[in-house]
Amino acid sequence: MKGLLLKDLYTVYSYKKQYTLIVGFMLIWAIFMKNVAFISIYMLILGGMLVLSSMSTDEAVHFNRLALTMPISPATLVKSKYILLIITMGGGTILACIINAICLQFLNKWMSGFDWQGIVLTALVFIITYSITLPLIFKMGVEKARYVYIGVMLGLALLILGTASLLEKLGISIGEIEDVNGGYLIIGLLGISVLVLVISYLCSLKVVKKKEW
Repeated sequence: MKGLLLKDLYTVYSYKKQYTLIVGFMLIWAIFMKNVAFISIYMLILGGMLVLSSMSTDEAVHFNRLALTMPISPATLVKSKYILLIITMGGGTILACIINAICLQFLNKWMSGFDWQGIVLTALVFIITYSITLPLIFKMGVEKARYVYIGVMLGLALLILGTASLLEKLGISIGEIEDVNGGYLIIGLLGISVLVLVISYLCSLKVVKKKEW
């Protein structure tokens, strides 16, 4: 397990220059747009994309086929990707909170953004999205699963917008709900994301065990 995680982290580290340039550009763009939420969301997207990049590299060199010829169980192979997702999404969430806090602290006169609860809630939504996508990546490959990922993202976005629109028609403000029940929302969505993550892991494990590499 440790070796697989180190391999994935080294793979992720190899993209450091590209992602640093992109993050720098996104930060400049966020300042130009006067909204730090832009860079906060991108940091969360980046956390999941690092996992997809790792799996894409594995697919390109047929690593899974090689790994399963070694004393590495399918459960360990699959589990390493889910642990990597938790690490990268956790790191992305922390960085998003830090960048958000710094920008709002020093540029609060003209810049807007999320509070930490909004960032955490968004991160949990992304974890659910990637959890749905991972079993499909193991089954179909990264490139084909990207379309499913886009579809899931659009579906969740429509669901959130639809819910927000419905609440607005009922005279209920999402901002007011977050102010009063932000902690409950985080706990509830955390429970859902953990459940989806576990189900996703079991589905991925089933796919890997049956797949002929």
